[in-house]
Amino acid sequence: MGLKVYDIDPADTDADGLADGNDSSVTSITIDGALASGGSFTSADGLAHRLIITDAGGHDQRTATYTITGTNSNGDALTESLAGPNSSSSVETTEYFLTVTSITIASPTASSTVDIGTVDEFMSPVYLLNWRSSEAATVAILGSSGTYQVDIQETFGDIYNDGIAATNWVDKHADKSADLAGSLTLFATAVRVKSDSYTNGAEFQFHINQLEYS
Repeated sequence: MGLKVYDIDPADTDADGLADGNDSSVTSITIDGALASGGSFTSADGLAHRLIITDAGGHDQRTATYTITGTNSNGDALTESLAGPNSSSSVETTEYFLTVTSITIASPTASSTVDIGTVDEFMSPVYLLNWRSSEAATVAILGSSGTYQVDIQETFGDIYNDGIAATNWVDKHADKSADLAGSLTLFATAVRVKSDSYTNGAEFQFHINQLEYS
């Protein structure tokens, strides 16, 4: 595959970027925040983000179920359902969303409002490796700026047939917060970058280098 370089430049977090003080007593949230366009959300930085749901109306929404529909970091269909937040509190998705096309509410809480947006945890796209190569891929984080903590994850799964959701990932280089260079494991099939946290303005370049042929 040779040398590949990817810019990882996560957008500023925005806790009400999808919905700002929207009515949560209805069964469908209008996606109309600052990060939305045409009634949906598409991540401007090409990274999938975890989302945050905050009760903005001072009501316990834990009996409500929010269902978020969109796509994951590689554009595959993704849906997650989670209980709503407690009064003036927040809950976060487990999944990472590249896009969101709808947010529905089952058993909504009467007379409350809600904010929905992004937090400081992202997932890069999956970068495929030449698993047939006789040499393991080398990866590097270079040109770092700002404050961040990320994990470089690898998999040996069949990405082509199983997809991301059915593939097991392991941390190869965990909790990294500065420039680094290191190897992946021989015969790994793919690699990705997962953020544990970052501050607005943080960015770096992610390099992957591997023999083109085995």
